[in-house]
Amino acid sequence: MATSLIWLFFVAISAIGAIGYNVAIKMAGEINAFLFATCFTFFALLSHGLCLLVYKYKFSDGGDLLFSKNSLYIAIFAGISTVIIDLSFFFAMKYGSYVLTSTVPVIASMVLSVIAGYFIFSELLSLEKALGLLLGFLAIYLLVK
Repeated sequence: MATSLIWLFFVAISAIGAIGYNVAIKMAGEINAFLFATCFTFFALLSHGLCLLVYKYKFSDGGDLLFSKNSLYIAIFAGISTVIIDLSFFFAMKYGSYVLTSTVPVIASMVLSVIAGYFIFSELLSLEKALGLLLGFLAIYLLVK
């Protein structure tokens, strides 16, 4: 599958955002994890709300932004997953090194995403993806060794 320039742009922006997220959590130091997670979740909610308003009034065709009950369940699942990620990442960053905590979960999520894609979404496991899985496992092993 070929990648487009717009995809590369958003991946680069995502990577920059991830670096900011990681550095902010490492700099939080001795702050209470639950207070910190609540504060950044509040500001994330404000940011998402602003983006939704900009989308609604600048880029949308003016249609409703309502979604189905199934979409609501998926959003709830994603929200709970995000809380799990944020709190566990905060504690891992607090008790571990910056490099390991910033890289190992990302590599592990890539490996698990390929596996989930195969089992949940019936995506083909090509030779390249299988090799990527092996390299991901090797990278994790070398980083934590």
